[in-house]
Amino acid sequence: MAYPKINSVGQLFVEDFDSIQGVVDNGGTIVNSISISDGVATFSNSGYIESCASPQVDRGTLMARFKLASNDDKNMIIGTQVTSPTTKRCYLGVNDSGNLGAGIGGESWNDIEGSSLSTGVWYTAAVTWDGTTVRLVLDGVEDYNDNQTGVVNSGFAYIGANNLNGAPDSEFNGEIDWVKVFDRALSDAEINDIIEQDTFQEVDESQFLVNLDFRTRYDDGSNIVTDNKGSLGGTFILGDGSTASSFPTQLSPKGYEFDGSNTYMKGGNILNFDNDEAQSIAFLGRGLVGGAQPTGLLSKSLGSGGGYSGYQIFLLDNDIVFRYYNDGVNSGIRSTTTNPVLSEFDVVHCVITYDGSGTEDGITIYTQGELADKTDSGNSGFSGSTTNSADYTIGDFSYGGTPMLEGDLFMFRHADFVLTPAQVKWLYQKDINLINQ
Repeated sequence: MAYPKINSVGQLFVEDFDSIQGVVDNGGTIVNSISISDGVATFSNSGYIESCASPQVDRGTLMARFKLASNDDKNMIIGTQVTSPTTKRCYLGVNDSGNLGAGIGGESWNDIEGSSLSTGVWYTAAVTWDGTTVRLVLDGVEDYNDNQTGVVNSGFAYIGANNLNGAPDSEFNGEIDWVKVFDRALSDAEINDIIEQDTFQEVDESQFLVNLDFRTRYDDGSNIVTDNKGSLGGTFILGDGSTASSFPTQLSPKGYEFDGSNTYMKGGNILNFDNDEAQSIAFLGRGLVGGAQPTGLLSKSLGSGGGYSGYQIFLLDNDIVFRYYNDGVNSGIRSTTTNPVLSEFDVVHCVITYDGSGTEDGITIYTQGELADKTDSGNSGFSGSTTNSADYTIGDFSYGGTPMLEGDLFMFRHADFVLTPAQVKWLYQKDINLINQ
């Protein structure tokens, strides 16, 4: 998984428990048993991961997102400590009083102690040290600040336990989303950036206007596709413009295969995108093919000739493009990914959000759960509206044209709110697991 740019500055180590691999991502050895599912590792007072990061002695940051199963015993998230000839500590966890704590140098987590923590609640915590000051930060807010005492241990840390003189101690009981180690003391602004970009936040899927899952389609003798809310109707159209009498044979539990020439999907007045309303659109595809000519993936257009207005998501070479236009297809603005998304990833998860501001700065594109670099063009801004009787089209442009979409589609989602970075990450993890089932 790609990580936000802020994390690469001074980052020594990150463990994200990426569920795609289902194993420890960055070295280390699992001892005893932990379970890894949906990007989260579950520890039960016995399993841990050894031979992980080696913290910096003179300055650094330990940071983690975690949830406690119990708070009446010692719960070490990440740590390393020696007791001879001089006690040196470097760890982050929850002490046996149920308080966030850290051991840095000569002081333990009963000295460097923060707020009381509850079970069953996700927290993001960090300890920073710079040779002079030690700080605890809980969910982006400073929780402890005092002078640093003693020398930090630089031995290999364990995750889910403290490496105490080479043996596990104070094993963790609960779930860990991720752990990061930096070679410098992060600022509050940097910590909050990481929290915003790297934290998972569950999405209430009932709030989606459309939740179209192509994997669950089946041939019922008609050509009507209904999503899981019963709100989306669609018709499969063949390359000659005729309506399919039944679902095409390509439709399967693994998604729908658009063949680039024969089939697209056309539906009713939904998936609207207004110039002054917040929106989010997400899709999951595999083997999507772009070329020198724009390939329509999702389109909703009105009018004819120079009077076209509407929006499109299309593929161009190896990029994903979102375009909104209000007076012909060359008007309005467009945002284009600048990294080669289609060639880099066989399976592509994309989320496009718009905040209703009427400017290209209000458009955000995410790929693979992460913020994507993009370029913007056009200068007439957003105006007009696509809330009208125009049909949406999946797999081609609303007004026809070639080439049609080639590749598999698994999922389309549409919401009338802006998904946060944390929600995008959660959605990516959930959707990407669809094709691993």
